[in-house]
Amino acid sequence: MAVTLNTTTYKLKSQNKSPKTNIKKVQYGDGYSQTLVSGINYDREEISLTFVPMDSTNSLELEVILLNSPTSLANMLLFTPIGESTTKYYIASSVTNNTVSTDWYQVSCKLERQFPII
Repeated sequence: MAVTLNTTTYKLKSQNKSPKTNIKKVQYGDGYSQTLVSGINYDREEISLTFVPMDSTNSLELEVILLNSPTSLANMLLFTPIGESTTKYYIASSVTNNTVSTDWYQVSCKLERQFPII
């Protein structure tokens, strides 16, 4: 069963969404080039999230949830991006937990979604 990323408990400070396509480009000696999509899951969606500073207990809890997301399909994150109504499956990558001040921590991460997805 997937884990729901609860933005009521873990409030978002910012979200930056960027679609990406994996492509390969070949440049021939005569000046022509050819571009192909690369791989089965060539369309990706990447969202950078920064959460509002929180206490150490909540920040460590959130960090564990995010770090466990790539370990199995059961741990994938269910997340509804800001401004959208559809909940989608994501995998977290590059999770950081920075000290903002004494006893306050700010968690940041990137969520990745590939298409097609299960």
